[in-house]
Amino acid sequence: MSAEIALPTEEIERLIEHVAEGDGWPDCLERFAILYGPPSGGHEKNVELIHELKARSPLLFMIPRVEFGPEGTMLREPRTEDEHVEAALAQHERDAVSIWSLIAANALERIQERHGEPNEEELAAFFETSLIPADLAKQLAHGVVLFARGNYDDSAHALAPRIERAVREVCRQAGLVVAGTQLWSNTRVVSPPGRSVTAGSGSIPCRCRNRRRYEGHRTSDSTTIGGSLMGP
Repeated sequence: MSAEIALPTEEIERLIEHVAEGDGWPDCLERFAILYGPPSGGHEKNVELIHELKARSPLLFMIPRVEFGPEGTMLREPRTEDEHVEAALAQHERDAVSIWSLIAANALERIQERHGEPNEEELAAFFETSLIPADLAKQLAHGVVLFARGNYDDSAHALAPRIERAVREVCRQAGLVVAGTQLWSNTRVVSPPGRSVTAGSGSIPCRCRNRRRYEGHRTSDSTTIGGSLMGP
């Protein structure tokens, strides 16, 4: 089965150009984060879209099916109507994240064309916050420099575990620990007293539900099954 997606090319170009017009790499990256928002899109709008799809094609939400990940791993087996709605919502948001990744790569390339190779020390100072310590900020900055130099595999290997570490630190400071990542519905967060809540339930004390949904999809990707998220 295949499908085509129409993307607003002019709007994407306007966004990328606005991002690259910053005063330097730090300003451009901050512009991109503010301008684009959560990669998975607005949760309320996504829910509305799925319910519209359900009204147009109700059979899609009635037939049992099995969903597989990119490596043939089973992600879920929706059977009930609610499970079909949640599965369709998760798939839509994962597709949005995939599209975002292409835009993000183009934005980074445009920033480099405009401002040249980033200064690693400048980026490290930009990344360092109360949630990101100096050593982690330096590693993130190094990963971005590797990307700018065209070392994409090295960049991915450098950035992925560090971004994961930053996410875990956000959870830790919020009093939460990601304890399971096999499926979206099974992504669980355990509070210090031992009370657990489901990431998709809206119970995580995060001000932006859209960001919470995105992190849920990121941590429930099939590549994290087996406990990699809990690694060092």
